[in-house]
Amino acid sequence: MFGVNVSPFLLSATIKHHIEKYREQYPAATEMLDTCLYVDDVISGADDISQALKISKDADTIMKDASMKLRKWNSNDQALMKTWEYEGLETHPRHSENNSGVQSSKVLGIPWNVIHDYFTIDVKGLLELDTSKPVTKRNVLQSAGKIYDPVGFLSPYTIKLKCLLQELWLRKLAWDDELPPDIYATWLRWRFIHNCRTRSAKIKGPLTSQEVSYAENWLIHSLHEKEFPEEMRKLLAGSFKIDFRSLLQIIPPPSVPPTSTKISKSE
Repeated sequence: MFGVNVSPFLLSATIKHHIEKYREQYPAATEMLDTCLYVDDVISGADDISQALKISKDADTIMKDASMKLRKWNSNDQALMKTWEYEGLETHPRHSENNSGVQSSKVLGIPWNVIHDYFTIDVKGLLELDTSKPVTKRNVLQSAGKIYDPVGFLSPYTIKLKCLLQELWLRKLAWDDELPPDIYATWLRWRFIHNCRTRSAKIKGPLTSQEVSYAENWLIHSLHEKEFPEEMRKLLAGSFKIDFRSLLQIIPPPSVPPTSTKISKSE
């Protein structure tokens, strides 16, 4: 029933009722459809091509029995894409060497570059905030609304803003009341993470590697001052010594992240 408020719930309930019949026959595919389905998008992954192929084929079989066709399958692995086409699964248009027009698709509205396998989250709206006027609770809420992140990639970053907004509600501030000094200081630290340039710089475009490095150093320095004030005071005064040999012994070597294959279906 299109256009009805309960339509998403009815779709989800129908699919969940349908896939339960295949729980024992196709456990992996059933689990994927049960936990990785958002309205009409399936977003999941696998450790290798064979596993991804089996899950996708089983999921396609399950949904076909309900007269629901999974289409526009997409992956960051070209071999899997060709295998899907060979197996008769409808794949998403892909970027190729001869066609540079299609470089990415969208997963839950987030651009996904399937060639280089990365997601892009647009936060340019934060730079459009008017910082020349007093910051109010309304500005904080507007900032939270300018970040579209349904998957939660930026949760470590956005959770600070949500906690700040919660604190404003607890203090019973009106929408257009200026932020108290302590809250305003927290707000400035949060904004610094996404915009380490001053208003007087008037520089546009992506941050340079030097600016990112400066932001990282500033954040680390601020954290150290908060957690280790006495040690930082001695360090800045030149009376604090660090045994870097001991430090290197406790820092683990970098690990190589496992590769994965992502599959998605979009309407």
